[in-house]
Amino acid sequence: MRGGGALQDPTRRRERFLTGAEFERLGAVLNESVSAGEVSPHAADAIWLLMLTGCRKTEILALRWEEVDFERGELRLAESKTGPRTVPLSPAAGRILRARRYGPAARANVRSRR
Repeated sequence: MRGGGALQDPTRRRERFLTGAEFERLGAVLNESVSAGEVSPHAADAIWLLMLTGCRKTEILALRWEEVDFERGELRLAESKTGPRTVPLSPAAGRILRARRYGPAARANVRSRR
């Protein structure tokens, strides 16, 4: 046992996806939280990208611009838990990334640093 918790059976993997209603509710709460100043727009963008791409948290937080291919509409992740991989971008995910790259709050890197 590690950390006092029960060991998980690696053969019993659980995969769960948000329902449409859950996705809409989470998006609404996220947008409300940004509007109220409770969540930074950069954190909200990261959460949206997690929701829209299915990427792991570390993949989004470590994302570099050279891994974003706007022309092909995909992320080409050089370092992933399972090795290099390509992730298709939905139009909504592409809009978020374009706004981060070319919008008024454009950044040299995808993630923001405080």
